[in-house]
Amino acid sequence: MTRSVKILGERNSGTNFLAETLRDNFDVHLFPHIGERTLWERFVVSRAVIPRKFREMYVEHIEDKKHRNWLPETGGWKHALVTERFIEEFFKPQGCQVICSVRHPVAWARSMQKNPFHVFGKVSPDFATFIQTPWKTRPRDNLDGAVLDSPLELWRLKVQSYLDFAEKYDNFHVIRYEDLLLEPEKTLTGFARYLPLKTQTPALPDRPIRAEFVDNEATRAEYIAKARETSFSALEPEILQVFRTYIGTDLPDRLGYS
Repeated sequence: MTRSVKILGERNSGTNFLAETLRDNFDVHLFPHIGERTLWERFVVSRAVIPRKFREMYVEHIEDKKHRNWLPETGGWKHALVTERFIEEFFKPQGCQVICSVRHPVAWARSMQKNPFHVFGKVSPDFATFIQTPWKTRPRDNLDGAVLDSPLELWRLKVQSYLDFAEKYDNFHVIRYEDLLLEPEKTLTGFARYLPLKTQTPALPDRPIRAEFVDNEATRAEYIAKARETSFSALEPEILQVFRTYIGTDLPDRLGYS
């Protein structure tokens, strides 16, 4: 029997890889993270004669609107903070499984600097500067349009929301992106406890997943190597202190991140 699944996770946290893994191996219906664009919206976005900046602003506007309007039907933007509205209007009525993907905050921050989806303004090429630069949130972040002191706060606030609701509901799950890469058999077996398998030999997808979103998509081997090598201990003391300031130690410890 097909199971409905909503995937959540901050940008650059492996949500696309998780989605393709579930599609390949399990009999699932994955909720879209935002509603389909109307003919008019597609027309405006595709017009090269319209200045690029305006088109980008328009895309952000319609995605914010669709997150708000489509939340009861689709669960809204997959990168949003989980709120009580999500629980009451989508999660409980749909009775679906929710799977949240989290990534080591150091690897996540470096990827966010390289691929700063939905950012306002330019991003500093210097990592220490980037993680100490204020980050203006989008309305669909569910953070009331707040300007955060650091992009690291995005990781902290959203991961905290995932863990809080996972403690309350049996069909609300948090997985580490690294476990999917480094311990695929164990992780896929874990999914099979609540999702129906459609193949006798479950395996990770071995194809580019984010090629349409990022330049020079890394290979599986490169992602695995990065997952193995990432740790707080490799950071310079000054940068480590920035992480401790904005993320603390509790959440990384709860997730087993060294």
